[in-house]
Amino acid sequence: QSTWGAREAQRVADALNEELAAAAALTGADLDAAVRKLQAEIQVAAISLHRKAQLKNVLAELLVLVKEWQKTANSAKADAAGALIATIVETHAEARVIVATIDLGADKQAAKTLKKTAETISEKCPAAAVMLINTAQPGKPSTYLAVVPAARGSATFNAKTWVAAVSELVNGKGGGNETVAQGNAVAAFDDGLVERIRAIAQ
Repeated sequence: QSTWGAREAQRVADALNEELAAAAALTGADLDAAVRKLQAEIQVAAISLHRKAQLKNVLAELLVLVKEWQKTANSAKADAAGALIATIVETHAEARVIVATIDLGADKQAAKTLKKTAETISEKCPAAAVMLINTAQPGKPSTYLAVVPAARGSATFNAKTWVAAVSELVNGKGGGNETVAQGNAVAAFDDGLVERIRAIAQ
């Protein structure tokens, strides 16, 4: 390797080491994002195997922190979902339409929790058309998921048509079938918008 190449490899390794040090000061979702970025950068970095191994060791320590955060975050999401289910079942057991918002984050686990929560509410409130909205941070897409049992739906109103109507309302995109459908859009799902969404299913 040329002198220039060795110096460049050293520079890249030092820069990655500084990024790792900066990442170590982060927490939660910020740390998760930084670690994902560094994993990709270190993997393709043109540096010595020795330096790469050193950097991966430090990265492994950060991954442990990320996994601990994810475990805590997933537990909090499950608690929030459980509390929402209990509240809705207690107050809307006989409702024909249920629309509610919840903050579950934006990872893959959030999508699974949203679907499971909506389906559980539908099972416990079988007469209702259910839509749950996973609200996001400003500027980020929110996800809305509808569950409409066959007995509650019709040719003109079902999960797919409901999500399509909401998508048109908020300039979003969605799809699914007559019993379960979902969409996403960058929109502020405030009380006024939630009421308009509820009115579609009346």
